[in-house]
Amino acid sequence: KIKIDELSMIVLRKQGCHPDHIPEKGIRIYLKANANISTGGEAIDVTDRIHPYNQELAIRAAKTVGLDIAGVDISCMDIGKPLYKQNGVIIEVNASPGIRMHLFPSKGKSRKIGNAIVDMLFPYGSKHSIPIVSVTGTNGKTTTTRMISHILKAQGMVAGMTTTSGIYIGDKCIMKGDTTGPISARVILQDKTVDIAVLETARGGLIHSGLGYDLADVAVLTNISEDHLGLDEVYTLEDMLQVKSLVVEAVKSNGYAVLNADDKLAVQAAERTKANIIYFSVQEDNLIIHKHITEGGIAVFLRDDYITLATGNGLLKSLSIMQIPATYGGKLIHNIENCLAAFSSSYALNVPLQIIEGALTTFYCDEIHNPGRFNIYNIRDFRVVVDYGHNLAGYHRITEAVKKMGASRLIGIIGTPGDRNDLSVRKVGAVSGNAFDQIIIKEDKVSRGRKQGEIARLLQEGALSSGMDIRAISFVREEEKALQKAIHTAKAGDMIVVFYEDLDAVINVIKEEILRVEIDKKQLTSEVMLVKA
Repeated sequence: KIKIDELSMIVLRKQGCHPDHIPEKGIRIYLKANANISTGGEAIDVTDRIHPYNQELAIRAAKTVGLDIAGVDISCMDIGKPLYKQNGVIIEVNASPGIRMHLFPSKGKSRKIGNAIVDMLFPYGSKHSIPIVSVTGTNGKTTTTRMISHILKAQGMVAGMTTTSGIYIGDKCIMKGDTTGPISARVILQDKTVDIAVLETARGGLIHSGLGYDLADVAVLTNISEDHLGLDEVYTLEDMLQVKSLVVEAVKSNGYAVLNADDKLAVQAAERTKANIIYFSVQEDNLIIHKHITEGGIAVFLRDDYITLATGNGLLKSLSIMQIPATYGGKLIHNIENCLAAFSSSYALNVPLQIIEGALTTFYCDEIHNPGRFNIYNIRDFRVVVDYGHNLAGYHRITEAVKKMGASRLIGIIGTPGDRNDLSVRKVGAVSGNAFDQIIIKEDKVSRGRKQGEIARLLQEGALSSGMDIRAISFVREEEKALQKAIHTAKAGDMIVVFYEDLDAVINVIKEEILRVEIDKKQLTSEVMLVKA
């Protein structure tokens, strides 16, 4: 039904008419300037009548404006004749055409245009998704994610990666920050340049927003340990397992769940997945590994310091951990575990072993490959270790590693996020008191609900409970100033370990000091040259 509105009145007046006008027989009166369905027009299917020339013209018009799907509006007397024979024209190309008129025409045959659109966009047998690797756990997520991406790059693939440091497409960081939630995952999955997604998947995103994908091809569970307990109704390690297990559950039935056989809780996650399982372990005599192998499963473990792959076809000796720079000659147990997880994941993705091995031997704990994870800087005659250890297990792993690095003294710059419970903070203080000769306690800029000095007090209590002399403990609230103090009072052979909150700020302090040392050396060299002259 045509509605008589102000536009209709304008059209009538142009014809010298009004609504009460009675035209003579045979005279056509126009009520609208267009024939849109919304203004009373009819949808009549003419698919079988349209002239081939007009079809080709419409397709060319859509291609000219760069559209795969378009609605082309044609004005003519007879769609069955070429437009050029009747002064017909294309008047509009719509980027978002409606399809209702084709599905439910006023007259003529209904057309399944939706099916045609989907078939054109996604031809049968065409690639419609990319493989997904999802990495979760308490510690080791970031390094494992980076290792897997490094391996895939060595295979010639463009890996899209989400981590606690940002979103990466290949080697390019497109967004900085903690990007381990579903929104960041979708950024990767919507990028057409990405061949495969490697997603660090953290607790917070899982609880608040779920997963950013449907099913993964490979899921990795590195470990479950004390962290974030008391937040979001997660009070126990079993509660944390319940959260992290979502990643293991959401795997394709022909995919793989990569689980740490040395972690009792991670092993329990095997009951929650229908996917194939690959266990990894740093222990050759791990009972879970042995049972899994006897049942025909796949496992990756250490044997005489060599990564060993067990399949239904027997054992395959691969790399020595001494060949992998990220392990620092086997001193970094946590990075050995991360290597095993990355090796297992890559094998599950059918990456050739030669490529996996080659990539692991070129992955370093430095600013390029693994920024903020056990990065070592040499300044004058002492060293600085930068790491993101921020929970009890992280402190245990890092302090055990630095004890093996041959330092004359260990100085720790310690702190924890304010949302950890009091007991956890005290435990971190106790671990630090046992490991370090001196500690400097700093506090995060983001307090997370804590009063100023509260975290520092708890850390001091923990350090004193370990038997540390109170004279070996000092307080410098700001992270940068704490590091500057440690650097300026360091002695030959010392190793300073800073557990950072703000990586960029810490690196700036270190690089400024390295630059100052270089300037001093050049100045000293110039003075020596002048004396000799």
